[in-house]
Amino acid sequence: MRQSAIEFEVDGEAVKGIMAGPVKPAGKIPAVVVCHPHPLFGGTMDSPVVYAICHHLAESGIASLRFNFRRPGDGSPAVGDGAARDVATAFWVIQQWDHVNSKKCGAAGYSFGAAAILKSLDYLDAARALALVAPPINALKGSSIASDKRARQVIAGESDKLVRIDELKSTLAAMSRPPEIVGIPGADHFLAGHEGRVGDLVAQFMVRALR
Repeated sequence: MRQSAIEFEVDGEAVKGIMAGPVKPAGKIPAVVVCHPHPLFGGTMDSPVVYAICHHLAESGIASLRFNFRRPGDGSPAVGDGAARDVATAFWVIQQWDHVNSKKCGAAGYSFGAAAILKSLDYLDAARALALVAPPINALKGSSIASDKRARQVIAGESDKLVRIDELKSTLAAMSRPPEIVGIPGADHFLAGHEGRVGDLVAQFMVRALR
């Protein structure tokens, strides 16, 4: 995987990120913005699940952009519209990359990152696929994901006590167009030891959705 540090601006603030992709991209390739878990609980763009997703995407011929969400002056993470603007700007940035096919882009997020994607759906009309890992139930219910017509994937640990798989399945089943859902046996919310499985699942989904 080839990686390059980048920086872009949101609301006048600098946001640091990492652009990653195949060592030798073959022409214009698909790309995915990947969003990390909650910053107040140690989530960064280099969180193991996020890194695994980017690694497997690169192995599958897909570029990625992961970044650190902004934090206001009080030290709390950017939330709501601020987080949505971070995601929307990152998505615009990756579309401008020379090796990216701007018509074959998607977004993936883990926990807080999944919630940020759900909050930013109005800004992501050009995203063709959405992958949500351990998405908070309230974020799902408060979004327009139920009526979204794009390819959508939801992944969660079957032993997750924060995003309970039964409640997640019932919430998704009530949607007019339920997303694809994959449960990971033995995995909790932190997905420790299952990072590679998650990365592979997201990469396989994006290969199908963005081809």
